[in-house]
Amino acid sequence: MKQDFNVVPRLFLFALFAALTACSTVKDLTNVDLASMKVWPFGNTDAPRVYQPANSVPYMCEGNKKFFVRMLENGASAWLILSDREVLLSQVGSSKVYTNGISKLDLSSDDVSLVVNETTKYVACKADGVAKVAKVEPAPVVAPVVVPAPVVVTAPKVKQEPAPVVAPQGVEAKPAETPVAAIESVKEAPAAEGKVTDQDAVLKTLDAWASAWRSKNTDAYLSFYSANFKPEGMSQKAWIAQRKQRLGSNPAEITLVLESVKVGADANKAEASFVQRYTSGKVSDTVVKVLRFENENGHWFIVKETAQAKK
Repeated sequence: MKQDFNVVPRLFLFALFAALTACSTVKDLTNVDLASMKVWPFGNTDAPRVYQPANSVPYMCEGNKKFFVRMLENGASAWLILSDREVLLSQVGSSKVYTNGISKLDLSSDDVSLVVNETTKYVACKADGVAKVAKVEPAPVVAPVVVPAPVVVTAPKVKQEPAPVVAPQGVEAKPAETPVAAIESVKEAPAAEGKVTDQDAVLKTLDAWASAWRSKNTDAYLSFYSANFKPEGMSQKAWIAQRKQRLGSNPAEITLVLESVKVGADANKAEASFVQRYTSGKVSDTVVKVLRFENENGHWFIVKETAQAKK
């Protein structure tokens, strides 16, 4: 009986050895061609986009093809966003034609056209999803089944008042101090219960911007900047190329900490100031940074960025 139990582990070791042999060497297992996997921020070419890139215009074309365009430098260049790549195109003179010598985007008529290369072309394209598409037969109408929604009883919220401060006899009582939050807000007007304030939206955008920087997701990082963003000391085109090169070629892990964050916001404009501590490899610095935001169609985008060394 003891011999029968010893057979099981032997068979398992034999199967494991056969599987490793079929995979050739350990080098073969790790020699993965990442370029052929086509890992893009919007998915591979077989998967459709599930959202519109920030601050861009969608175009639907003949054959149900789709691409996005984000105008830069007040129309001097166009950021072309395809399902498998992103291309920066420059304006030809004062026309509405943009090219990089290979790809060509023509916005001069209502029927926009795009030539990516000799084999890939987009024709009869319309902005805002209006396009000439193949006829699709309607699916048969199936009567919906109405299921009564369950009744959910929610306990009423009880507002807890702070306990009164009782001072010793002969000592004047002082109100309790409110603890300072990690992120301070300049705007002190109370928000309606359950309503997301402009400050909350800006803080959420700021956190997502920092997360994209930490993860070196260049496309996500750049999407937080407005088409009207004006970098200091260089053109927007040169700044975009610089940020892509610095983030994309940085092999070291990025540590980014924002401290003493303060946000002031109204319906259209906002400003966030904070102490930024950055570390990556042998590079480390601490600066006081100010980001100015503008609300564009319900989304907050960075329009100006300044930084100075912390004293």
